Amino acid sequence: MKLGERVRAAREQAGLNQEQLAKAIGMSQAGLSKLELSKTADRTKFASEICKATGVSLEWLIDGIGTSTQVKESPVIYGGINQKVLKKAIQLVELVIQSKGFTVGDDEKANIIAVIYEEMVERNDEELTDREIALMLKSVI
Repeated sequence: MKLGERVRAAREQAGLNQEQLAKAIGMSQAGLSKLELSKTADRTKFASEICKATGVSLEWLIDGIGTSTQVKESPVIYGGINQKVLKKAIQLVELVIQSKGFTVGDDEKANIIAVIYEEMVERNDEELTDREIALMLKSVI
């Protein structure tokens, strides 16, 4: 299976159409179409972004090592927002607010969730500790 075929397989297994994946990775739909058809010279430029958007391993996408069953749980991305990470950020903020007894208004909570979400995306969905979240909450409140 060629790289372009693996990109298409990953996209389809993630339940995304070309337009959705292209938007999620910062590429035009026409560019993604060319990539899937192996009609572009720069085939690996967006590999990391494709893996993040579809949940496949970079090793499988680039080298075809393993099978398509290596596809991990796919994040659902709408308008560039990773719903899986956003949901986790909301849950973490709610938990810390409740456990620490903070009083937070809706606008403040939305700002805090945005900060936590951005931090989680930057860390590639790595878990944040309650202490880190509490410190972020204090800095925003």
